[in-house]
Amino acid sequence: MSNQSTRLSNFPEAVSGKEGLTFSKLTVLMLIPIYLGRFQELWPVLRGAHIAQLATGVAFLLLLFSPINISEESRLMASFKQVRYILWMILLGFASVPFSVWKGGSFNFMIDFLKNTVFVFLIIICASEEADRKRISWTLILTILVLMIFAAVSPRLVEDGRISVTGTYDTNDFALLIIMSFPLTYALMQLQRTFLKVFLAGVLLLMVITVLKTGSRGGFLSLLFVIGIILYRRGAKFVFAMVPLAVIFAVLISLTVSDSSWRRLATTFHPADDYNVTAKEGRIEVWKRGITIMCENPVLGSGPGTFTVAEGLAHEGGKWSAAHNSFVQIGAELGVSGLALFILILYSSLASVRQRDGTSRWFEQGVEVGLYAFCVGGFFLSWAYSYAFYFFIALSIVSVKTRQLAGPAESAAR
Repeated sequence: MSNQSTRLSNFPEAVSGKEGLTFSKLTVLMLIPIYLGRFQELWPVLRGAHIAQLATGVAFLLLLFSPINISEESRLMASFKQVRYILWMILLGFASVPFSVWKGGSFNFMIDFLKNTVFVFLIIICASEEADRKRISWTLILTILVLMIFAAVSPRLVEDGRISVTGTYDTNDFALLIIMSFPLTYALMQLQRTFLKVFLAGVLLLMVITVLKTGSRGGFLSLLFVIGIILYRRGAKFVFAMVPLAVIFAVLISLTVSDSSWRRLATTFHPADDYNVTAKEGRIEVWKRGITIMCENPVLGSGPGTFTVAEGLAHEGGKWSAAHNSFVQIGAELGVSGLALFILILYSSLASVRQRDGTSRWFEQGVEVGLYAFCVGGFFLSWAYSYAFYFFIALSIVSVKTRQLAGPAESAAR
């Protein structure tokens, strides 16, 4: 870390200066509701308009004419382990394309993943000060809030009244997206005065209600895990003080969540009778087949974006299934090396934000617990290449970058 600090201190003001909210930063912030929120899918008039590509192009143009030194920023990004691991994973993905079980699909998948990488790098480049952390956090929270409002007013309903929103996120995806944002919302709430504190408390309540209404059992486990971590870190005194508020929240939740959702969530604690455990198409059997695919193709895997095809070819007849596990997915598609890189990305990101002190610790704690939420929820979802996961990886890098650029003042605070 000392070498990285030395490099940061030598960067020009164009990289480390406090230039405030510029047009380039504002444009990059607008990418969050586009890439993460998929707002273009909420309004029919925007579908098929290639909003993401247009917005990314505008962001690039503005960056070229901004005070930010792109060359120096690129060198700075390369100093972060997470960035290097992501770049190695991209190279591994393209190297595996010629040996993929579906070459054309793998190539197109990697091109799409590059868009994810560009989004992540733009977030990192444009964040240079404490205020940028707050702007990114508020943009994420408001994005999730809009999605939850749409889910309440005009939900995409599936069996048993489970709710979702946009075509990108099914009920389970939607739940995990919300839960990963929950800790950062809570952390930001601690900084606010009365009105905004009450507003964010309402957002947290809506997050809990929405997750429960998705009926996602993996999401339910992630939610319990996240709330448990928050309460454990605040201590017994805080827990007892929150009992009256918790009772009010419990009443509101019970009035808004349907009986069918509660019945489904209750099966979380009785897995022995669930189809995921007993059926050939259940998650347990799919995971076993995924591990077999990885063992049979340990060097390059079956090819990026091909798990469903490779799993379908592994048995005669029946459903061709998604991985429903991010770790099994990346291991099957990119082999042992891909799984190792994925774990290193996650581990190095957690190490960079874990239990940090100082004036900006709210951000580190929110990102850290958000990544823990992924560790739980991502174990049940095919999120190895998801925008949300790599967005939080970007936030872990933003945490280190802005903390180091803050210089002596931040060091003194710690």
